Amino acid sequence: VNIDLSEVKKYWLSKLLCAPKRFGLDALADMLEETDWFISHFQAAFKELQKEGKVKNIDSGRIRPKNVAHFLANKHAGELLKKEGL
Repeated sequence: VNIDLSEVKKYWLSKLLCAPKRFGLDALADMLEETDWFISHFQAAFKELQKEGKVKNIDSGRIRPKNVAHFLANKHAGELLKKEGL
């Protein structure tokens, strides 16, 4: 499936707030159902947004090479993600 990552990035930015918000298994399930995209699309788009300085994973001190957002962390509650100064 060929997905335009710019669309996935826009979707991420519509979901994130400037205040940290947890994205866990429930949020991921909703996102997958709403879009029909794959987890890999969300991971790739979030990674690009991180590199652009537009988003941050509060629970990770660095940009991970893989699985930039761990939706199963913290007993499936996920990690704290937020927009950066947009």
